[in-house]
Amino acid sequence: MPKLSLAVMALGLAHSALAVECASTGITIKGDNESLTGCQIDYKSSQKTDWLSLGAVTIENSKNVNLTNNQITAENDEIDSQGPRGLNGLYIYNSSVTLINNNVSVKNGLGNLYALSASNSTLSIDGGSYTSTEKDPFIAGSTIDLRNSTLNVKNANLSASGDSLNIISLENASRVTLENVTLNATNNATIFEPIVEVGKSLNNSTIVVNNSRLTADDTAIGLSWPVVSEREESHLLFTLNNSSLVSPVIIVPVSAFDNEEDSQTTLVEKLELEANNSTLSGTISIQNAITPKSQATYNLKLNDSTWTTSTFTGVDEETNQSFTFTPGVSSLRMNKGHVILSPAQANSGFQTLTINDLSGQGKFTLNSDLASQQADKIHVTNSAEGTFTLAVNDSGNEPNAANGQVTLVQMDKANSAAFSLADRDFVDAGAYRYRLRKEGNDWVLSNLTAEASSQTTPPATSDQAGQPVAPTQPTVPDQPPVTPTQPTSPAQPATPTQPSTPSQPALVSLSEKSNALVSLRQAQLLQVEQNLPSLHHRLGELKATERGNVWLRNENGKQELDGLATAHNSRASGFEQDYHNLQVGADVTLSQGLRVGGFVGQSRANVDFKEEYGTGKIRSQALGAYATWLADNGFYWDNVYKYERLKTESAATDNRRYHANTLSTEIGRIHSLNGSWTITPQIQAAWTKLSAQEDEESLSSLYGRAGVRVAKALQFASGWNLQPYLEANGILSTGKGKVGVNQYEFDVKKSGGRVETALGFNAGLGNHRLGLEASTTQGKNLKQPFALKVAYRYSW
Repeated sequence: MPKLSLAVMALGLAHSALAVECASTGITIKGDNESLTGCQIDYKSSQKTDWLSLGAVTIENSKNVNLTNNQITAENDEIDSQGPRGLNGLYIYNSSVTLINNNVSVKNGLGNLYALSASNSTLSIDGGSYTSTEKDPFIAGSTIDLRNSTLNVKNANLSASGDSLNIISLENASRVTLENVTLNATNNATIFEPIVEVGKSLNNSTIVVNNSRLTADDTAIGLSWPVVSEREESHLLFTLNNSSLVSPVIIVPVSAFDNEEDSQTTLVEKLELEANNSTLSGTISIQNAITPKSQATYNLKLNDSTWTTSTFTGVDEETNQSFTFTPGVSSLRMNKGHVILSPAQANSGFQTLTINDLSGQGKFTLNSDLASQQADKIHVTNSAEGTFTLAVNDSGNEPNAANGQVTLVQMDKANSAAFSLADRDFVDAGAYRYRLRKEGNDWVLSNLTAEASSQTTPPATSDQAGQPVAPTQPTVPDQPPVTPTQPTSPAQPATPTQPSTPSQPALVSLSEKSNALVSLRQAQLLQVEQNLPSLHHRLGELKATERGNVWLRNENGKQELDGLATAHNSRASGFEQDYHNLQVGADVTLSQGLRVGGFVGQSRANVDFKEEYGTGKIRSQALGAYATWLADNGFYWDNVYKYERLKTESAATDNRRYHANTLSTEIGRIHSLNGSWTITPQIQAAWTKLSAQEDEESLSSLYGRAGVRVAKALQFASGWNLQPYLEANGILSTGKGKVGVNQYEFDVKKSGGRVETALGFNAGLGNHRLGLEASTTQGKNLKQPFALKVAYRYSW
């Protein structure tokens, strides 16, 4: 858990060091241009002396010292090393040192410990590893401790393990630059620990991290305060470039120290955190930012960077009291930044991200449960400017109340900031679709596509009716009828009949799933009907002399269905679909005029839902049988049974399978006219039953077609015969069905009536027949801009 106790700091004490001969147990360097290479130093304490500072390697007042390929370990279980230096793997004072590929490890069971401790020095580390490990929970220290020093590290691994340890501590405006470095803090260690020295302020200590990875299992930044002055201040500049920082808590709120016993100190903390092309994960909190005992300012800049945060809940190990840090910053400046509110910890519900000042352009990802009208929220307490998008991850549960809404952005003051939904301008929740709109200063999600019209015209004209108080004018008796006739004007209150406009309630938008369920059912039925060929489409011109036929038919077209009402306050989006159908069949003559046959087929359709509802697909295979009777006088009767297996697919409904059974009967008569002309009136009726999934009703549909076909036969000397024709049909499709989404049901309305016109020809030579037809359909709800049919038949 984040550390809430103050670091015990023993400062100003006399420094002492344990001198060790140049051997495997230790070394001291006090000269310029010295170097130490390839040494293995295993330093362990051997005497009991309280308040002693220990060091495996000590470097003092030296310039240009170089340490390369050394293995240094320091361990102490016997000497209380709680002095200002404590147990050190490397102790460097007033020196400049380059360290290349050194491995330094420190363990301590008594007092403080540091793998590397530097005062008034300049350090450069390239490669190697530096580790500190706590053997006792009361041990304090750092892997690298800096006091008025500058550190540059590249290509190295730094780690710390223990509740009171940190990887890098900074004091007196120290500066750290990391390049391609891995920092790992475990067992409740922190990554960075800026230290406020007694009687001084921590001014502009700087951390710059490049191309590095920083992880902690507890806290990234934890400040140490001496809490002895009336006012203590800390100002830390922290920059991440192409790096990642992952920790449950990024910085402990300074207000967490308000309850320290006997503390009369006001703590003032300022953090400037800038992330460039980097990722942050963890809680920054400004809760109780200004209290009588603490003042916190946490400013965050996100440039092409992402910050993932959530409410943090923990338990203080010392008091066993639970505490919560809610996410928030003093200012947030974004340049293509992204803030993600990850789902809160168990039982902590939805979260609020508090921002005092917001500016720039960026994206926020929030969580919601529109079913309970709850969601994560951005709360801006002061100023806001810029453009931002909101990505909302909804639970998908069905809202229990109609016309629900939830506030995503709360603005305490008027501002110029603009918000919109990311990727698409809606959020689907259960059966309905929610859209973002501005309400006052706030931004809310609502499932109304438009605000309800409430233009109920008040009976203002009744005020005019009050004008008949003019009867005070009867002082002119010779014109009494004139003024009494004016009260006829109250007949004007008939205008309040305008309130009929509220009879058009604001429509609610269907969710993607609801719309896909309805639209795909409508598209399925259209495909089943489209795959039901008439007799002429199978065989072209009819001849009673043929003993058998093998035929092939291909159809390609495009259909457009308008959005139809699904309930009193909602409608589907409508769709466009491109369909393709191929059928192969054969028949034989059993007796004079009677023939029977069968066919197989497959179809596919690509469905494009309108209004950002995505796309879908339909695939089907069909098997059918037919019987046709053709009389000598041109009368025919055609009957078809067709079984069809369908598969639908969309992002919202996944894959679904259905089967359809269709019975069709068609009658007509071919009338022969002079000049080889024929006219054929025809009527077709079909019934279809389409199966359903558990959230749907099976569909029953009646399909009717009545039309006339006019053709002319042409014979050529080459043996070819040609029959061009023109056909017109009126079509009506009726039926009923429903789909369900949670507790809501939606009607699946049919395409209704339409008129189809077609122009084509049949051509034959010997036993071969070829047909080509182009058609178009116009209806109130359904339009078919074009359809092209090609048929081939071999007869014997």
